[in-house]
Amino acid sequence: MIKVTVSALVVSMGLIGACGGSSPQDECNKFVSVYCNKLYECATPQAIAALGYTSESDCEAKQHTQYNCANASPCTGAQVYHGDKADQCVSNYQNATCGQITGGTVDRTPCDQTCQ
Repeated sequence: MIKVTVSALVVSMGLIGACGGSSPQDECNKFVSVYCNKLYECATPQAIAALGYTSESDCEAKQHTQYNCANASPCTGAQVYHGDKADQCVSNYQNATCGQITGGTVDRTPCDQTCQ
């Protein structure tokens, strides 16, 4: 179940990394922090180890590299960036319970509306 949740968070992070919040880089950085924090709060040590992380800071370093937060790009084509939606997406995950995270019931609507 946690692997499904991790995938959902990664998809959201990819979207935000591509379309940003305050800035694409800031939102990517915020989401990486939330992602790793929730992972360590909600997942078992075995699930975390299976993902290859040795600590929360290791998770953040690897995620920053994987999603290239330093160079995150704005929305593409005719899409318009909605920073308020990006912020709400991060907030929804940050405020979610472990049950919501592992159950896949976090409201992703603003995540999907970051770039339109």
